[in-house]
Amino acid sequence: MAEIIEHARAAILWLQDNASDGNFDNQKIYVAGHSAGGDLAAELLATDWLALGVPANLVRGITAISGVFDLAPLIETSINDKLGLDQKSARQCSPLLHSPTNSAPVAVAVDGDETE
Repeated sequence: MAEIIEHARAAILWLQDNASDGNFDNQKIYVAGHSAGGDLAAELLATDWLALGVPANLVRGITAISGVFDLAPLIETSINDKLGLDQKSARQCSPLLHSPTNSAPVAVAVDGDETE
C-alpha cells in the first residue's frame, strides 16, 4: 500500500511539473477517489508537499467516497492477501491517523449499506 501511495504522490508531482504541456492549471489540483481511492485522496491531502519542494497546498481539495481510512481491520481479511499489511504498515497507510497538511476542503460520502 505504501508503494501505491508513493505512486499517487508521484502522479501529483508530475501534474505539478507538466501543467503547461497538458494545458491545465496546476493551482487547481483536486483529487477524488472511491474505496481505496478515498484512502489515497486523504493520504495525498496529508502529504508534506513542502518537504518535496512544492507548495504545501498543492492538493486543493479532495472527495473521498466510501474511503477506507483505517486499514488495520483489513489485516484479518482476504483483501490483505494482496495488500500484505501488518500492524506497522497499516498504521503508516491509514489516513485516519494522519492530519491534513493544509485546510483544503474535504467532501466525504458514504453509502448506508457499507461494510464496517
